[in-house]
Amino acid sequence: MANWLDIKNEYEVMIEKSGVTNPEFIKTFMTIARRLNTCRNLLYVGGYSWEYMTYTKPFNEASDLMQLLNGHGYLYNKKEAKFWNEWKQFADANGWVDDGNVGDWLA
Repeated sequence: MANWLDIKNEYEVMIEKSGVTNPEFIKTFMTIARRLNTCRNLLYVGGYSWEYMTYTKPFNEASDLMQLLNGHGYLYNKKEAKFWNEWKQFADANGWVDDGNVGDWLA
């Protein structure tokens, strides 16, 4: 089981490395990370299927919030994403792709 406190520390280091200081972005990012940790635990510890996990509240919350970062999905494009600049800065600093979705993050 992935312990949230261990993972949280890793994400805090990545945020610091990126130089992003917007507290609203950081809160949104960490909420996504926590929800996806729950999803990962459902898959790998709970033994639930991918299909089951995609219908859970944590997965759907993370998907909705991810649109605020990179506009992935039907509601936004990158230019309309609320935290696009912060997300791009974070992704570039940590070697992440900036156009992924929650499934990519879980992979």
